[in-house]
Amino acid sequence: LAMGVLFFAFRKNLNFFPKNQSLKTAAGIWLVQNAVLAFSVAVRNLHYIDFHGLAYKRIGVFLFLSLVFFGLYTLWAKIRDTRSNAWLWRHNAWAFYTLLVLNACINWDVFITQYNLSGKAKNTVDLHQMIYYMSSKNLFLLEATKDKLPQLKAYPPMSEDVIDQGIALKRDDFEAEQARLSWKS
Repeated sequence: LAMGVLFFAFRKNLNFFPKNQSLKTAAGIWLVQNAVLAFSVAVRNLHYIDFHGLAYKRIGVFLFLSLVFFGLYTLWAKIRDTRSNAWLWRHNAWAFYTLLVLNACINWDVFITQYNLSGKAKNTVDLHQMIYYMSSKNLFLLEATKDKLPQLKAYPPMSEDVIDQGIALKRDDFEAEQARLSWKS
């Protein structure tokens, strides 16, 4: 919201007036304040990950915050260096595109499963999510640690039989999906 207000305030010629240094200083202070707020959100997100483990939306918060920090910096550079709105849009669009491309290069299902099964989370692990809702990309990890899974503090609690049935069902779904594929896949 602060970025939108400053973007609106510094549209047109206000950014290019020679005697607007106090306004630029106030805008810079406000941007720093918003960076501190975004940093506090990042710290809280780290606490959630430390306590409950990794999840898609917690990763999404970090991706969003990286765009926020980049946007705050580019908005400050626009105001400080008297750049145009087109410059700001172009740089932020490239940052968004780069983040999407880099995000697509990471196998998040395997990354989340490895982290959550490593025992780094202090509280419970959502084993149900990893077995039933993630793609079959994490199947090899679940099968490799099948004996250790019942000892995890899982939420909701799952018995060894339910875990074995869930992994077997996931294996069956994976094999059925692979059987439907042709050589062109």
